[in-house]
Amino acid sequence: MTELYSKPPLVVAIESFNCGGYFTSHEVWEGVWMREKGPDRSFYKGLIQAAVALHHATRGNHHGARKLWRTARSYLDPYRPRHLGIDVECFLTDLDRCLAPLAAELPAEKKVVIDPGLLPTIQYRPPGGLFPAEKQLAVEHPPADGLSPERDHPVPRGEGTPVTTAGNEET
Repeated sequence: MTELYSKPPLVVAIESFNCGGYFTSHEVWEGVWMREKGPDRSFYKGLIQAAVALHHATRGNHHGARKLWRTARSYLDPYRPRHLGIDVECFLTDLDRCLAPLAAELPAEKKVVIDPGLLPTIQYRPPGGLFPAEKQLAVEHPPADGLSPERDHPVPRGEGTPVTTAGNEET
């Protein structure tokens, strides 16, 4: 496995998130959030809550997912369209599309299946050109059985989303 912790925590968390490791990304962001004293504190809290919302959603805890989805949006909305190199606009749009089936309160016995093809990824372009343009950061693809220690849930064979950086300019 690639040594992830030689990278900035934000990148480690994004890589984990984009491979379905929602709990792991939550843990990494939580460490950053606890040390953050400035204006980015709420941004990290929003990322944490989005990760936990997806963790709950992929495990069938729809009430918890719905609640954290709403609060994640409220924390991340002020940081649109882009913050710390993350395309917040795209992320929130994709998060909404994925979790839309959970929007309505449903009876406990009615389960909604989250479409794995709609699970959001985080588009990241480092501010200040930390990485060369168009470089892909190393992310292992899940093994043939669809399970990986970095994933919180099975993934269809052949899927795995690397973090892709696209240019160095900030928009």
